[in-house]
Amino acid sequence: MKLLTSTILVVSLLSSSMAFAQADKDVADARTAADRWMKLMDTEEYAAAWSNSSEGLRKDMSKFTWSLVGNATHLTLGEFRSRAFKAANVKPASAGKLESVTFEYVASYAKTPKVYETITAIHEADGVWRVTGYTFTDEKK
Repeated sequence: MKLLTSTILVVSLLSSSMAFAQADKDVADARTAADRWMKLMDTEEYAAAWSNSSEGLRKDMSKFTWSLVGNATHLTLGEFRSRAFKAANVKPASAGKLESVTFEYVASYAKTPKVYETITAIHEADGVWRVTGYTFTDEKK
């Protein structure tokens, strides 16, 4: 009986640690996708950022419109200076919704020294993490 209990405990611990390892990898992969996407936005490569966005974002907004929004955003904020990571929040997949990770950053731009950014990446059906949302404010939440 002790052997069976010990075996169940070991299997349970191994399963839990593998799940945590996968979750850590998913967050790291999602953050890599978000960081690459933000670099495109920061360097004003809006068409490339749009092309690397989620299917949903591309369906909701044309590449031309996305480029206009990107230009307007950079005109308002000014030239990008720096960005510091603050937090990641994982939302598991559920009925009809893909797994997502929302990242929070504090960035600095030439005209706006403190900007709170929220970037959401989703794990799409093809297995690739892509940005599906970006918001910012100069007011702390």
